Amino acid sequence: MLDEYANMKPSAWTENIRPALADRAGWCWFVGVPEGLNHYKDLADYAGAGMDEDWGLYKWNSSAVLPAREIEAAKRVLDPRTFRQEFEASFEGSTGRAYYAYDSKRHEDGSIKVNDRLKLFVCCDFNVGLSVWEIVQTDGGQVRVVDEIALKDTNTMEMGKTVLSKYGSHKQGIAVYGDAAGMNRSTAGKSDYAILFELGLRDQRIGRANPAVRDRVNSVNAMLENVDGQARLFHHPRCAHLKKDFETIEWCTGGTGLDKSNIERTHATDALGYFVEQEFPLRIDKPDPARRFYK
Repeated sequence: MLDEYANMKPSAWTENIRPALADRAGWCWFVGVPEGLNHYKDLADYAGAGMDEDWGLYKWNSSAVLPAREIEAAKRVLDPRTFRQEFEASFEGSTGRAYYAYDSKRHEDGSIKVNDRLKLFVCCDFNVGLSVWEIVQTDGGQVRVVDEIALKDTNTMEMGKTVLSKYGSHKQGIAVYGDAAGMNRSTAGKSDYAILFELGLRDQRIGRANPAVRDRVNSVNAMLENVDGQARLFHHPRCAHLKKDFETIEWCTGGTGLDKSNIERTHATDALGYFVEQEFPLRIDKPDPARRFYK
């Protein structure tokens, strides 16, 4: 059985498994969730066409095997495209607009302002030519992007000082999220996060590694609109780079990654995405501390 076949190399079947089964008339199950329009879809299309009696296609929608409450919980968390893929075994393409759930008329809100009762979060994406950081607040249900710091030909020190000059007196404090690679990069001999730490931005919530690009984009789309049609992410009109990213960023041909041909694009959504994916990941399972996994 090849489990999660969509995540395997296309050659795993043709060059490794298939030859190994030939001398013993073996059989194989291909199991997994669709992951775009890749080799798994090609194989599923072949099996479902009915032209080869040795092949068969079997699909189970989650509604047939999971309790209704689990389906409803997933709809509240996932965007429509991801829900169809993960719960209805639908092969979804990743071409065109990456942030397809965005609509400026719905998600841009000029009334957004800093809430003095909530912590501020600085979302960082480190870059040499243009640095764009997003200033975010959340009440645990919705995310509001209250401001955007964008400077050209700058460095981490200057970006940090700009943040502190505007929000350093915020009573609830400031926490930093961002690109995990900033732990290793160095500016003036120090990592980006070491520089921010010395400036006083010491509450740093950085993952060990960056999430997959697809997971990060899907998490943001789910906040822009879930399956139930609820929007949970909004931004102030002053966040011009974020808006431009939402409206223009596209997937590369084949869905292999985001199109970064415009050097000023993706920085704002990358920065915000690190925060969203970490705080609002596409997982509906929550650990139960009372549950024991041993006897």
